[in-house]
Amino acid sequence: MSLVMLRLRSQLKKRNYKKLVSKTFIQPNQNYNLFAQQPELMTKQRQVAGGTLNWLTDNSRAKAIVLYFHGGALTAPLNADQVQLVNQITQDPMVNAVIADYPLLGSASSDQILTFATTALTEVATSGLPVILLADSAGAWLVKYLWQVQPKLVAATILISPWLDWQLTSSNVVNLAGKEVLLDLSTMQTIGRQFWQGLTPKQQQLLQQPLGKVGPVQVIVGGHEMLLPVDKQLVTELTLHNSVELLEYPAGFHDFVLWFELPETKKAIQKMAAFIKDQYGV
Repeated sequence: MSLVMLRLRSQLKKRNYKKLVSKTFIQPNQNYNLFAQQPELMTKQRQVAGGTLNWLTDNSRAKAIVLYFHGGALTAPLNADQVQLVNQITQDPMVNAVIADYPLLGSASSDQILTFATTALTEVATSGLPVILLADSAGAWLVKYLWQVQPKLVAATILISPWLDWQLTSSNVVNLAGKEVLLDLSTMQTIGRQFWQGLTPKQQQLLQQPLGKVGPVQVIVGGHEMLLPVDKQLVTELTLHNSVELLEYPAGFHDFVLWFELPETKKAIQKMAAFIKDQYGV
């Protein structure tokens, strides 16, 4: 573990950073849209099911597409750091990167968000290229739904600090909440209930069903996340039918990869880029 990580984690704890994150999730500025403010970040945009698909790169010779679903507890809009993360992971010119800017919880229902996800994947898959899903935190909910309803369209998946327990009431999670520097337990439970109650009974059923074959999966987590027990349980379930690589960074916190100065982030980005390349030799 690096001293940089330890110092940063200590600073975030002293600043009560998770209080700021909670405010961002509970009182988000959903009128803000990064691509409307900075259209130069993308090369192409397509309106899809209440949201947009945004191509960061659109190389006609590409051999694979990375489709990204951002975190932000489903309520906060996409931010510049998340776009930078995708750009760094997909520097290979043979990979096209597409950001799925989905309708946000509060302005849209949970049902509408998942409908967007299925439409987005279907649209991107029309290229005929293998689609590798990438998601951090809350974006993992969209990925899990796609695993259940469109598994044949998914070539591989990368999950970063996935949040896939809407209740977060197990003692394993609650006991780690004090170590968490980014997420507030009660805030995540509140949003989790809102998300779950907004789903149709069919969607709830699908999200609770055992996972089958979804292709190779890479999971990146921090050892200081309250979601760590949930994520390890996910890895155990996935391993029954899939090739799964778990990369745990012992000193890492939730979504630490968005702090680009961290040595751990640089290593994780290299691992993610290598995973993408390994799938199809791109």
